Amino acid sequence: FSKKKMAWVAIAYMLFTLVNIIISLITEFGVYKNIFGGTENLEIENSLKSIYNNENMFGVIVLVGICACAVVNYAKPNVPTFVLMAIFFLWTLLIGSGTCVICALIFVPIYIVIETVRGLKERPIRCCIWMSAVILTIIICIVIFAIGVHNDVEFFVNFEEHLDVIRLEQNAHFDNFTGRIAKWV
Repeated sequence: FSKKKMAWVAIAYMLFTLVNIIISLITEFGVYKNIFGGTENLEIENSLKSIYNNENMFGVIVLVGICACAVVNYAKPNVPTFVLMAIFFLWTLLIGSGTCVICALIFVPIYIVIETVRGLKERPIRCCIWMSAVILTIIICIVIFAIGVHNDVEFFVNFEEHLDVIRLEQNAHFDNFTGRIAKWV
């Protein structure tokens, strides 16, 4: 593959991922309402799956979408691809596939560092502005989230509970496959 063909394959995959997310939004609206509105308990049956049989497959699709954004940005960095990468990262958290969340939490910061180093060589002023914007956005999101949770704003509290479910689910049943049975059956 040439760089141009690889970029086109990555763009096609990004669109595929975006279509999966849109399908998930349409077909699983109740689950999103549950995550952000807290109308029901977050059970395995309420996980985001899109058109797949479990959230792990959907998580892998979105994680590879993040990687596809990185491939497109390697050839020619642009803002819409970074925005899509951020959306895919958020969806990885919403889906809750533990391995995909961990991989995204490792990949995205490493990618940002690599892109920053590369950008400092080519366009130092633009890169400093971009990096400042990224850091400022992350800080603002963390502060807004912390204030929302502290003030018991329903949206933030429910999202925190969703993240707790992901964390607790990952700590359960490592010695046998009982935690996997419900996911794969």
